[in-house]
Amino acid sequence: MRLRPWRTAGTILLAGLLVGLPAACSNSKSNTSTSTKPGQTCQSPNERQGVSATEIRIGGMASKTNPLGFDYSQAWSGAEAYFDMVNSKGGVFGRKLNLVDKEDDQALNNTQATQRLITQANVFAVAPVASLLFTGGNLLAQNCIPTFGWNINPQWSSGPSLFGDKGSNLNFKAPSTGAAWLTKKLGKKKVAILAYNIDESKQCATGITNTYKHFPVAKVAFTDSAVPYPVTDLSGDVSAMKRAGVDIVAACVDVNGMGAIAREMRKQNFNATMYLPDGYYDQIKTDPNFNGSYVLTFFTPLETKNPPPGLRDFLTWMKKRNAPVSEISLSGWISADMLVTGIKAAGKDFTRSKVVAALNGMTDYSANGILPPIDWTIAHTDKWNPGCAAYSVVRNGKFVPQFAKDGKPFLCFPSNLPAGQPPEPSYKS
Repeated sequence: MRLRPWRTAGTILLAGLLVGLPAACSNSKSNTSTSTKPGQTCQSPNERQGVSATEIRIGGMASKTNPLGFDYSQAWSGAEAYFDMVNSKGGVFGRKLNLVDKEDDQALNNTQATQRLITQANVFAVAPVASLLFTGGNLLAQNCIPTFGWNINPQWSSGPSLFGDKGSNLNFKAPSTGAAWLTKKLGKKKVAILAYNIDESKQCATGITNTYKHFPVAKVAFTDSAVPYPVTDLSGDVSAMKRAGVDIVAACVDVNGMGAIAREMRKQNFNATMYLPDGYYDQIKTDPNFNGSYVLTFFTPLETKNPPPGLRDFLTWMKKRNAPVSEISLSGWISADMLVTGIKAAGKDFTRSKVVAALNGMTDYSANGILPPIDWTIAHTDKWNPGCAAYSVVRNGKFVPQFAKDGKPFLCFPSNLPAGQPPEPSYKS
């Protein structure tokens, strides 16, 4: 059973919202691996495109312009900060890494932006991607272009050359051991599930429902999988949750929807805990309505007191650029690290296919401690069961990490657990 789905489903629903908009509107060392054999690869029509004697040209793509009000191009700053660090030490095999093309896909034009990167930009790889829609993912896979980014879209499973920052395979309907454990840990007994009337959001709601069927630690006491977008009036839902005795609310909605739920709960003096699988945003931590809410991350929280080397480097080099520190910029940093790790592992005569093979032979990629290890020998497939995540609580305008032990921020659960009570986690750094 997988820990991942609530988080990624909570984010991917943004892509579903965008699909409906036209009709509605609307000195760090690289990772090493215990695996020494090359993994799955592909063949590119131009294996060394974008590589010269002095430079490795990289392209990036993000939904800088979008109707959701967040600047996803922060991912570019994270990648550029990482390239700054590597270039300050001479680059890779004597070549500097340069982000020479930054495509704004404007949220709805990802295929066109991808085609420009493939045909016009003369780049070796694409890093990072932070796109709300990733309809061009298949094109990048078909051309065997090493591609790295924020994986909230199903297209990340299109081929072996696409590397998401949490592994590439997504499963939204599977039950979550970690969510069941958290519910039990907090002593909650009655769950409410809210979701938009779109497929991605509904799949998230299905995953939550399946969680409490598989791990019967609490009863699903209220469900509304037809919340209108944009949210207008949730007074009826909140009143119904209150009457049902709900004590924990799981929201498969975007940040604006979460805010609407939290405000209505406060208005009705309804003090159930909110669980936010996609809540690691400044708008959440600074809103007093979210005090006491729990947030899930699949990276070491930025607030960790003893950050791992990779996160320390990220914070240092982002400060040098005076660039924003966020989940999205961290994803850009991770994307750049993955690319450089693959190039170094492929050797001086690296090609696109050799980089892909080198990464897909790695079993414990962690971006120098930022992530729980990714096993890239299976992370493109349904065998990938990432069982580790970190939890934080919103407290007085801050995300405060919870449950971590001895500098180990990740709670980890075994996969393929039988139905019953969730086990206690192990802890990993």
